Amino acid sequence: MAAKKPTDDALRHQIRELESAKAESLKAVERLRKNKARQNKMVANIGDVIVIIDQNGINRYKSPNVENHFGWKPEELVGTCAWDNVHPDDLEQTLGFFEQILRTPDVIQTMECRYQCKDGTYQWIEFTGSNLLHDPDIKGILGNYHNITNRKNAEQTLRDSELRYRLLFEQSPIGIFHFDQTGTIVDCNDNFIAIIGSSRERLIGLNMQTLPDKKLVAQIQKALNKHSGFYEGVYHSVTAKKSTPVKVYVAPLLDKSKRFFGGVGIVEDITESRRSEDALRKREHLLQRIFEILPIGLWFADKDGNLIQGNPMGVKIWGAEPRVPISEYGVFKAWRLPSREPIKAEDWALAKTIRHGVTIVDELLEIEAFDGQKKTILNYTAPIFDDTGAVDGAIVVNLDVSDRKALELQLT
Repeated sequence: MAAKKPTDDALRHQIRELESAKAESLKAVERLRKNKARQNKMVANIGDVIVIIDQNGINRYKSPNVENHFGWKPEELVGTCAWDNVHPDDLEQTLGFFEQILRTPDVIQTMECRYQCKDGTYQWIEFTGSNLLHDPDIKGILGNYHNITNRKNAEQTLRDSELRYRLLFEQSPIGIFHFDQTGTIVDCNDNFIAIIGSSRERLIGLNMQTLPDKKLVAQIQKALNKHSGFYEGVYHSVTAKKSTPVKVYVAPLLDKSKRFFGGVGIVEDITESRRSEDALRKREHLLQRIFEILPIGLWFADKDGNLIQGNPMGVKIWGAEPRVPISEYGVFKAWRLPSREPIKAEDWALAKTIRHGVTIVDELLEIEAFDGQKKTILNYTAPIFDDTGAVDGAIVVNLDVSDRKALELQLT
């Protein structure tokens, strides 16, 4: 039986349906194109780099912003091994992470490594990825590279700072301790342990207000009340059964908003400085005694020629202790022997020594002391130089030879 031919109306209806289907198909293609364009734009605007890596470690996709972060164009990386850009020191860890992620589908995992830029430098990245090999649209490990170089640099700076602090803390020649808001020791260095005369095990966790040194306890309490304090005294260690001369400074720890975080203390063992001070005092006392009992007159002048001190014999020879500057040396009455030339203020040996740094010896003078007595003396002057070689003062020595001179006159 012959097939029935469609009528003209039926043909026209079929044509309209075909045209409608074609139009819908074109609209679908346009929607797909726009969606893809939007997706590409969204990916490009994402701060992180989107990546797809297949099960063999080959780059299958890199989002366009990979160039912004690392200098590579996507087409330069697609088809290459994802591990080629990993820093050699991080490669073993990265391969282990890749194996782990292959064994655990659909689990989001994260690792950190250094990624090589096109210019040869490295940036730190945080790679977050998930095994989507079973997904027909992905068929690989989908992940993202988050650039964490700034964070890593900040962390390294912090570690370096902490290391410097720790080295300073541990190697400091003075004792340092840190206590919390209750006065309990949370950290201390070896020098503090040595001064206190205890052990780290006993000190860490010890409330400092229980220590036998009441001055130290008082300073801790001041710090807990957010005030600093300093004292010098002797620390008596019950444990070590010793007493140590110390200087102590204790201060609260406050941040910029004045929040209280405990306190810090510095303890300096001043045993050696006390010994040095005692030795210096003894030497000064000895020199003072020598200065006082010397059988010759001894005077000191500063760098400007001001007489600042004379010893008892010097005062006895002159009958007074005039502490005068160069401009007033005229108060001293003297004549050179044997010429009996009177000495003017500016001609005194001391003035020449101060001005020119010269030493003058065996100057025979007849003087009229301030009590009116005439005497014969030998006058000596010598400069004192500072570290730069400049005159910093002078010494004057007077030897009373009146009796000897009188004897010589009698014998002639």
